[in-house]
Formats: sequence, structure tokens, C-alpha cells
Amino acid sequence: MESRGARLEMHQENGQVVVVLTTEDGDDSGAGGIELLRYVLDDPSDPWESPKPHLHPLRTTSGAVVTDHRPDDHRWHKGLAVTLTHVTPERGAPQNFWGGNTYVPDQGYLPLEEVGSVRHLGFEHAAVTADGQRVELDQKLQWLTHGGAEWFLERRSLVVHSADRGAPDRPGTWALDLVSDLLNTSGQELRIGSPTTLGRPAAGYCGLFWRGPRSWTGRPVLSPAGEVAEDVAMGSPSETTPWLALSGPRDGVDGEEGSGGTVALVADLSADVPGRAGARTDWFVRSAEFPGIAPSPAFSTEVVLAPGEHLLLAHRVLVADAQLTAEQVADALAALPGTP
Repeated sequence: MESRGARLEMHQENGQVVVVLTTEDGDDSGAGGIELLRYVLDDPSDPWESPKPHLHPLRTTSGAVVTDHRPDDHRWHKGLAVTLTHVTPERGAPQNFWGGNTYVPDQGYLPLEEVGSVRHLGFEHAAVTADGQRVELDQKLQWLTHGGAEWFLERRSLVVHSADRGAPDRPGTWALDLVSDLLNTSGQELRIGSPTTLGRPAAGYCGLFWRGPRSWTGRPVLSPAGEVAEDVAMGSPSETTPWLALSGPRDGVDGEEGSGGTVALVADLSADVPGRAGARTDWFVRSAEFPGIAPSPAFSTEVVLAPGEHLLLAHRVLVADAQLTAEQVADALAALPGTP
């Protein structure tokens, strides 16, 4: 699923990795190509927001933005990011690696200071394939508590691939595979949970989280079963619902009437990662309040990691330059290499 005459390019600027879709000769009608994503390595946000590397903006192949960043309702929502909501150690205070207020049973959300952060340590590999069809990043990251103790050492890979500019009979699309391998380096058992594991219903957010454009609020949730209500998709297991998607109109970019974009998240690509088994994931999704999706490894059941154990999160993100139906999302995902 690739577009003839199109290439992916990558460069770094001001602590960010930028991936651009351009034509074969490096020119795009004088525009320099379409910037598909920016990967922010050094997040300058307030510590209360749990600073971490994140991807924003993500754009369609025509340049429409399909992420939101620091919205007024949740300042710690930043495009596409790997998060852990509530991590409880054997000794010491729980840490919030999501950002914002921390959920406390029987008390609700409180502005606690135990909010951790994630630090980019460096790239072990960063390259574009010779044919310009893939951008590959292998990264090392450190998860730090509010007090500066390392609890996780992460190896993360990001692969941008399958970029297709589209044609009259199909929209432009591209895909991102993100694998996050978290090693417990804390020296003690860690329990990874969410507000739902602590007693708040339908708040199992954790893991990879995408925050969508505000113009997509209230849109139908798309799934392999078609359009479904938010409360039906909420908490559904990835074994029976391998992907969820949202779509909506363009925001801030001109386009034809009815044009827009779609973002689909695919859970559990760990079968393609040699020697690693992923945690079970259940879907957290919001649409009525704001657009957001997370394949959560701790929706209603904690993940318990002994010292030296790994948690693997392996997911795919599809970005389409049109408002797709559920059937069209399924077809686009099926055309990608390695989609289960």
C-alpha cells in the first residue's frame, strides 16, 4: 500500500523529529512536502502535566491535523503518547504518569504532587530506508517518579510506513507502528492500574493514548461491528474488537465539502515482536465529551510487574485523509502489512 513517486523523509529540529511525505524528486509543487508528524522529544510542560515525548501534530496526507495538544479541558493530553495512569509500588507513594489530578478512591481527583515524567535518553537507530518507504526509530527512555527515581527503562520503536497519497477511488493514508517495551527497574513490585481499577467506572485509561481534534467531538465510534455507541465500545476487549476508530471534519484547513480525516488504533501487534507477549488490552474511548482512544492494558485489572519483568505495548495507528465508514476502515487496515 504505497504511492508511486512518493517518499518519506526525516529530519531533526529543535528537539523534534519531523517526518515529511514528499515526491520522488523531493519537491511537492514548491511546498516542500506534507509534514505527517512531529515527535516532540523534550516536553517543556509543567511537571504536573507529566512531561513526556509525544507526537503532535499528526496530519493526513493533505495536511489536515488529526491530534489535539494541551486542550483547555485536559492540559496533559498531548497528541499521541505512551502513558501509565496509576503505578503503585510495594513501598512508597503511587505515581501518576498520565498527568493532571490523580484519582483517589472515595475522594475523587486530587492535585497530588506524585506525578512522574518520561525522559528521552537517545536514539539507538534513526533512519529512512533507501527506497524512502519507511522511517524507523529505535529509542531509549527513562520513566522517573516525582522524586527522580527510575521505575522503568523503556525501549521504544516507531515505524512510519505505507504512505499512499491516494487516488480518485481511495483516500490518502499512512500508518505508524509503535512498540513500547517497559522494563521494571525499580527494584520492587509495581502494580499498574487506572481509575477503574481503583473504583471509578468507565475510566480505564492507560497505555497509548490518542487525543483527537475538537471538531470530532460527538462523532460515532467505528469498530469491526460498524458504528457503535461509546458505552458499547468502552471496555470492550481487543480479542473481539481488534480496532476502534473515530473520524470527523477538517479543522483549520480548507477542503471539499464532506472532507475530513479518520484515525484508527489497532491493539495487540505483539505477535509480530519476537520473544515478547503483550498484556491483554481493553478499549477506553471517549466521543461525547472529547475524541480520544486508548487500548488500555489496565482497564479493569491491574498489571503486576516483578523487578526485572517487562510490559509490552505494541499498537498500530492508521491515518486516513477522508471520513471513512467502518467498512472502509476495515479495508484500509486489511491492506496494511501485518495487521491481524
